[in-house]
Amino acid sequence: MQKKVIYSAIILIILLVYTALGSRLLANTSPRPLRKSELLALVAGGVLPENVIAQINSQGLGFRPDNSFRSLLEVAGANSGVLHALDSAKKADAPPDDQSDRELSEHLSKAGSLIKAKQYPEAASELTETLRVTFASAESGFVMGQVLTKQERWQEAQAIYVDMLRKDPNFPEAHTKLSFILYRVDDPEAALREANTAPEETPNNPEAYKNKGLAFERLRNFDAAASAFQRAIQLKPDYVNVRFDLGILLFDKGDIDGSIAEYKKAIALNPDEPSAHYNLGLAYAQKNDLRWCRTLGSLGVAREEVAQKNR
Repeated sequence: MQKKVIYSAIILIILLVYTALGSRLLANTSPRPLRKSELLALVAGGVLPENVIAQINSQGLGFRPDNSFRSLLEVAGANSGVLHALDSAKKADAPPDDQSDRELSEHLSKAGSLIKAKQYPEAASELTETLRVTFASAESGFVMGQVLTKQERWQEAQAIYVDMLRKDPNFPEAHTKLSFILYRVDDPEAALREANTAPEETPNNPEAYKNKGLAFERLRNFDAAASAFQRAIQLKPDYVNVRFDLGILLFDKGDIDGSIAEYKKAIALNPDEPSAHYNLGLAYAQKNDLRWCRTLGSLGVAREEVAQKNR
Protein backbone atom coordinates (compact mmCIF):
# COMPACT_ATOMS: atom_id res chain seq x y z
CA MET A 1 0.00 0.00 0.00
CA GLN A 2 2.78 2.43 0.90
CA LYS A 3 4.52 1.76 -2.44
CA LYS A 4 1.27 2.46 -4.30
CA VAL A 5 0.80 5.76 -2.47
CA ILE A 6 4.37 6.82 -3.26
CA TYR A 7 3.92 5.88 -6.93
CA SER A 8 0.68 7.89 -7.16
CA ALA A 9 2.47 10.84 -5.57
CA ILE A 10 5.21 10.61 -8.22
CA ILE A 11 2.64 10.84 -11.01
CA LEU A 12 0.90 13.76 -9.29
CA ILE A 13 4.22 15.61 -8.99
CA ILE A 14 4.90 15.20 -12.71
CA LEU A 15 1.41 16.43 -13.58
CA LEU A 16 1.65 19.45 -11.28
CA VAL A 17 5.14 20.46 -12.35
CA TYR A 18 4.32 20.00 -16.01
CA THR A 19 1.16 22.09 -15.63
CA ALA A 20 3.18 24.78 -13.87
CA LEU A 21 5.33 25.25 -16.95
CA GLY A 22 2.59 27.39 -18.49
CA SER A 23 4.04 29.69 -21.07
CA ARG A 24 7.51 28.20 -20.90
CA LEU A 25 6.50 25.76 -23.64
CA LEU A 26 5.51 27.64 -26.78
CA ALA A 27 4.12 25.94 -29.86
CA ASN A 28 6.43 26.04 -32.84
CA THR A 29 4.35 26.36 -35.97
CA SER A 30 7.15 25.46 -38.38
CA PRO A 31 8.99 22.15 -38.55
CA ARG A 32 12.23 22.15 -36.63
CA PRO A 33 14.94 19.55 -36.18
CA LEU A 34 14.52 16.99 -33.42
CA ARG A 35 16.37 17.56 -30.18
CA LYS A 36 18.29 14.73 -28.53
CA SER A 37 15.78 14.59 -25.69
CA GLU A 38 12.83 14.49 -28.09
CA LEU A 39 14.24 11.58 -30.04
CA LEU A 40 14.98 9.68 -26.83
CA ALA A 41 11.44 10.41 -25.61
CA LEU A 42 9.92 9.04 -28.84
CA VAL A 43 11.82 5.78 -28.45
CA ALA A 44 11.31 5.45 -24.69
CA GLY A 45 7.67 6.49 -25.08
CA GLY A 46 6.80 3.51 -27.28
CA VAL A 47 6.45 5.17 -30.68
CA LEU A 48 6.51 2.66 -33.53
CA PRO A 49 10.01 2.44 -35.07
CA GLU A 50 8.49 3.26 -38.47
CA ASN A 51 7.12 6.51 -37.06
CA VAL A 52 10.39 7.38 -35.31
CA ILE A 53 12.22 6.92 -38.62
CA ALA A 54 9.62 9.06 -40.41
CA GLN A 55 10.12 11.84 -37.86
CA ILE A 56 13.91 11.65 -38.30
CA ASN A 57 13.60 11.77 -42.08
CA SER A 58 11.08 14.62 -42.18
CA GLN A 59 12.46 16.85 -39.43
CA GLY A 60 16.14 16.03 -39.36
CA LEU A 61 18.32 16.26 -36.27
CA GLY A 62 19.30 19.40 -34.43
CA PHE A 63 22.54 17.74 -33.38
CA ARG A 64 25.20 15.33 -34.61
CA PRO A 65 24.72 11.93 -32.91
CA ASP A 66 27.88 10.39 -31.47
CA ASN A 67 28.45 6.86 -30.21
CA SER A 68 27.42 7.84 -26.70
CA PHE A 69 24.04 9.06 -27.89
CA ARG A 70 23.54 5.98 -30.07
CA SER A 71 24.17 3.85 -27.00
CA LEU A 72 21.57 5.78 -24.98
CA LEU A 73 19.08 5.41 -27.82
CA GLU A 74 19.67 1.67 -28.03
CA VAL A 75 19.23 1.26 -24.26
CA ALA A 76 15.96 3.19 -24.52
CA GLY A 77 14.70 0.61 -27.04
CA ALA A 78 15.73 1.79 -30.52
CA ASN A 79 15.99 -0.94 -33.13
CA SER A 80 18.54 -1.16 -35.92
CA GLY A 81 16.28 0.71 -38.36
CA VAL A 82 16.12 3.75 -36.10
CA LEU A 83 19.87 3.68 -35.55
CA HIS A 84 20.54 3.42 -39.29
CA ALA A 85 18.19 6.36 -39.95
CA LEU A 86 20.56 8.57 -37.96
CA ASP A 87 23.24 8.10 -40.62
CA SER A 88 21.22 9.57 -43.50
CA ALA A 89 19.35 12.23 -41.52
CA LYS A 90 19.82 15.93 -42.08
CA LYS A 91 21.93 17.24 -39.23
CA ALA A 92 22.67 20.62 -37.72
CA ASP A 93 25.42 21.70 -35.41
CA ALA A 94 24.39 22.39 -31.82
CA PRO A 95 26.13 23.81 -28.76
CA PRO A 96 27.77 21.20 -26.53
CA ASP A 97 25.44 19.56 -24.02
CA ASP A 98 25.52 20.98 -20.54
CA GLN A 99 25.21 18.86 -17.40
CA SER A 100 21.41 19.07 -17.30
CA ASP A 101 21.13 17.99 -20.95
CA ARG A 102 23.31 14.95 -20.31
CA GLU A 103 21.38 13.98 -17.19
CA LEU A 104 18.01 14.37 -18.96
CA SER A 105 19.17 12.09 -21.77
CA GLU A 106 20.42 9.49 -19.30
CA HIS A 107 17.16 9.49 -17.34
CA LEU A 108 15.01 9.19 -20.46
CA SER A 109 17.13 6.32 -21.74
CA LYS A 110 16.94 4.52 -18.40
CA ALA A 111 13.18 5.04 -18.20
CA GLY A 112 12.77 3.46 -21.63
CA SER A 113 14.80 0.47 -20.50
CA LEU A 114 12.66 0.08 -17.37
CA ILE A 115 9.44 0.28 -19.40
CA LYS A 116 10.69 -2.52 -21.66
CA ALA A 117 11.36 -4.56 -18.51
CA LYS A 118 7.81 -3.79 -17.25
CA GLN A 119 9.23 -2.04 -14.20
CA TYR A 120 6.73 0.79 -14.33
CA PRO A 121 7.04 2.32 -10.82
CA GLU A 122 10.81 2.41 -11.26
CA ALA A 123 10.38 4.09 -14.65
CA ALA A 124 8.11 6.71 -13.06
CA SER A 125 10.71 7.37 -10.37
CA GLU A 126 13.37 7.79 -13.04
CA LEU A 127 11.22 10.38 -14.78
CA THR A 128 10.81 12.44 -11.61
CA GLU A 129 14.59 12.82 -11.65
CA THR A 130 14.29 14.68 -14.96
CA LEU A 131 12.32 17.39 -13.14
CA ARG A 132 15.27 17.91 -10.85
CA VAL A 133 17.70 18.54 -13.70
CA THR A 134 15.51 20.47 -16.15
CA PHE A 135 12.16 22.25 -16.30
CA ALA A 136 11.63 21.31 -19.97
CA SER A 137 9.56 18.25 -19.07
CA ALA A 138 7.57 17.73 -22.28
CA GLU A 139 9.77 14.73 -22.97
CA SER A 140 9.23 13.40 -19.45
CA GLY A 141 5.48 13.84 -19.81
CA PHE A 142 5.46 11.95 -23.10
CA VAL A 143 7.31 8.99 -21.59
CA MET A 144 5.16 9.07 -18.44
CA GLY A 145 2.13 8.80 -20.70
CA GLN A 146 3.53 5.49 -21.93
CA VAL A 147 4.13 4.28 -18.36
CA LEU A 148 0.49 4.99 -17.50
CA THR A 149 -0.75 3.46 -20.76
CA LYS A 150 1.10 0.23 -20.04
CA GLN A 151 -0.66 0.10 -16.68
CA GLU A 152 -4.04 0.89 -18.28
CA ARG A 153 -4.36 4.05 -16.20
CA TRP A 154 -6.24 5.71 -19.01
CA GLN A 155 -7.54 8.87 -17.34
CA GLU A 156 -4.14 9.78 -15.95
CA ALA A 157 -2.48 9.17 -19.31
CA GLN A 158 -5.14 11.33 -20.96
CA ALA A 159 -4.38 14.18 -18.54
CA ILE A 160 -0.67 13.99 -19.37
CA TYR A 161 -1.10 14.00 -23.17
CA VAL A 162 -3.82 16.68 -23.17
CA ASP A 163 -1.70 19.01 -21.08
CA MET A 164 1.33 18.38 -23.29
CA LEU A 165 -0.57 19.23 -26.44
CA ARG A 166 -2.15 22.30 -24.89
CA LYS A 167 1.29 23.78 -24.37
CA ASP A 168 3.17 22.19 -27.27
CA PRO A 169 0.72 21.18 -30.04
CA ASN A 170 3.60 20.09 -32.27
CA PHE A 171 5.27 17.61 -29.95
CA PRO A 172 5.95 14.61 -32.23
CA GLU A 173 3.53 11.68 -32.02
CA ALA A 174 1.55 13.04 -29.06
CA HIS A 175 -1.66 13.21 -31.13
CA THR A 176 -1.23 9.55 -32.07
CA LYS A 177 -0.81 8.51 -28.44
CA LEU A 178 -3.76 10.60 -27.28
CA SER A 179 -6.05 9.15 -29.94
CA PHE A 180 -5.61 5.64 -28.51
CA ILE A 181 -6.19 6.84 -24.95
CA LEU A 182 -9.42 8.60 -25.98
CA TYR A 183 -10.62 5.36 -27.54
CA ARG A 184 -9.90 3.56 -24.27
CA VAL A 185 -11.87 6.11 -22.22
CA ASP A 186 -14.82 5.55 -24.60
CA ASP A 187 -14.68 8.83 -26.50
CA PRO A 188 -14.44 7.53 -30.09
CA GLU A 189 -15.36 10.85 -31.72
CA ALA A 190 -12.45 12.63 -30.01
CA ALA A 191 -10.21 9.63 -30.71
CA LEU A 192 -11.03 9.92 -34.40
CA ARG A 193 -10.25 13.65 -34.42
CA GLU A 194 -6.84 13.05 -32.89
CA ALA A 195 -6.16 10.11 -35.20
CA ASN A 196 -6.98 12.34 -38.18
CA THR A 197 -4.58 14.99 -36.86
CA ALA A 198 -1.69 12.56 -36.45
CA PRO A 199 -1.09 11.86 -40.21
CA GLU A 200 -0.48 15.57 -40.71
CA GLU A 201 2.83 14.94 -38.91
CA THR A 202 3.63 11.59 -40.52
CA PRO A 203 1.26 10.83 -43.45
CA ASN A 204 2.07 7.13 -43.54
CA ASN A 205 1.41 6.53 -39.85
CA PRO A 206 0.25 2.94 -39.23
CA GLU A 207 -0.54 3.57 -35.55
CA ALA A 208 -2.83 6.47 -36.44
CA TYR A 209 -4.71 4.26 -38.91
CA LYS A 210 -4.98 1.55 -36.24
CA ASN A 211 -6.51 4.09 -33.86
CA LYS A 212 -8.90 5.28 -36.58
CA GLY A 213 -10.00 1.70 -37.09
CA LEU A 214 -10.66 1.24 -33.38
CA ALA A 215 -12.63 4.49 -33.21
CA PHE A 216 -14.71 3.63 -36.30
CA GLU A 217 -15.40 0.18 -34.87
CA ARG A 218 -16.60 1.70 -31.58
CA LEU A 219 -18.85 3.99 -33.65
CA ARG A 220 -20.11 0.86 -35.48
CA ASN A 221 -18.88 2.10 -38.84
CA PHE A 222 -17.46 -1.30 -39.67
CA ASP A 223 -16.57 -0.70 -43.30
CA ALA A 224 -14.54 2.40 -42.42
CA ALA A 225 -12.90 0.48 -39.57
CA ALA A 226 -11.89 -2.34 -41.91
CA SER A 227 -10.44 0.13 -44.41
CA ALA A 228 -8.41 1.84 -41.68
CA PHE A 229 -7.09 -1.46 -40.33
CA GLN A 230 -6.17 -2.60 -43.85
CA ARG A 231 -4.32 0.65 -44.48
CA ALA A 232 -2.37 0.17 -41.24
CA ILE A 233 -1.41 -3.35 -42.34
CA GLN A 234 -0.44 -2.09 -45.79
CA LEU A 235 1.96 0.34 -44.13
CA LYS A 236 3.18 -2.20 -41.56
CA PRO A 237 2.54 -5.81 -42.64
CA ASP A 238 3.94 -7.21 -39.37
CA TYR A 239 1.51 -5.18 -37.22
CA VAL A 240 0.31 -8.04 -35.00
CA ASN A 241 -2.19 -6.02 -32.98
CA VAL A 242 -3.96 -4.80 -36.10
CA ARG A 243 -4.12 -8.29 -37.59
CA PHE A 244 -5.82 -9.34 -34.37
CA ASP A 245 -8.16 -6.33 -34.34
CA LEU A 246 -9.12 -6.93 -37.97
CA GLY A 247 -9.80 -10.58 -37.16
CA ILE A 248 -12.25 -9.53 -34.43
CA LEU A 249 -13.94 -7.03 -36.74
CA LEU A 250 -14.38 -9.56 -39.55
CA PHE A 251 -15.73 -12.13 -37.08
CA ASP A 252 -18.31 -9.62 -35.84
CA LYS A 253 -19.26 -8.82 -39.44
CA GLY A 254 -19.86 -12.53 -40.12
CA ASP A 255 -16.81 -12.98 -42.37
CA ILE A 256 -15.53 -16.04 -40.53
CA ASP A 257 -13.09 -17.12 -43.24
CA GLY A 258 -11.57 -13.64 -43.35
CA SER A 259 -11.35 -13.65 -39.57
CA ILE A 260 -9.56 -17.01 -39.56
CA ALA A 261 -7.07 -15.74 -42.14
CA GLU A 262 -6.17 -12.70 -40.00
CA TYR A 263 -5.84 -14.72 -36.79
CA LYS A 264 -3.51 -17.13 -38.57
CA LYS A 265 -1.35 -14.23 -39.76
CA ALA A 266 -1.28 -12.82 -36.23
CA ILE A 267 -0.20 -16.19 -34.85
CA ALA A 268 2.49 -16.54 -37.51
CA LEU A 269 3.90 -13.19 -36.39
CA ASN A 270 3.56 -13.93 -32.66
CA PRO A 271 3.00 -17.63 -31.89
CA ASP A 272 2.95 -16.94 -28.13
CA GLU A 273 -0.16 -14.72 -28.17
CA PRO A 274 -2.89 -16.73 -26.39
CA SER A 275 -5.79 -14.50 -27.42
CA ALA A 276 -5.14 -15.08 -31.12
CA HIS A 277 -5.16 -18.84 -30.59
CA TYR A 278 -8.34 -18.65 -28.57
CA ASN A 279 -10.16 -16.46 -31.08
CA LEU A 280 -9.04 -18.66 -33.94
CA GLY A 281 -10.56 -21.59 -32.09
CA LEU A 282 -13.84 -19.72 -31.70
CA ALA A 283 -13.86 -18.92 -35.41
CA TYR A 284 -13.34 -22.58 -36.31
CA ALA A 285 -16.09 -23.55 -33.85
CA GLN A 286 -18.42 -21.10 -35.59
CA LYS A 287 -17.86 -23.11 -38.78
CA ASN A 288 -18.39 -26.41 -36.91
CA ASP A 289 -14.82 -27.30 -37.87
CA LEU A 290 -13.26 -29.81 -35.48
CA ARG A 291 -9.84 -28.27 -36.03
CA TRP A 292 -10.82 -25.81 -33.30
CA CYS A 293 -9.92 -28.48 -30.74
CA ARG A 294 -6.32 -28.50 -31.94
CA THR A 295 -6.32 -24.71 -31.96
CA LEU A 296 -7.46 -24.49 -28.36
CA GLY A 297 -4.86 -27.11 -27.52
CA SER A 298 -2.14 -24.95 -28.98
CA LEU A 299 -3.53 -22.12 -26.87
CA GLY A 300 -2.56 -24.09 -23.79
CA VAL A 301 0.95 -24.51 -25.15
CA ALA A 302 1.18 -20.80 -25.89
CA ARG A 303 0.01 -19.91 -22.40
CA GLU A 304 2.61 -22.19 -20.89
CA GLU A 305 5.35 -20.63 -23.02
CA VAL A 306 4.30 -17.16 -21.90
CA ALA A 307 4.24 -18.30 -18.27
CA GLN A 308 7.73 -19.75 -18.61
CA LYS A 309 9.05 -16.48 -20.04
CA ASN A 310 7.52 -14.45 -17.21
CA ARG A 311 8.95 -16.62 -14.42
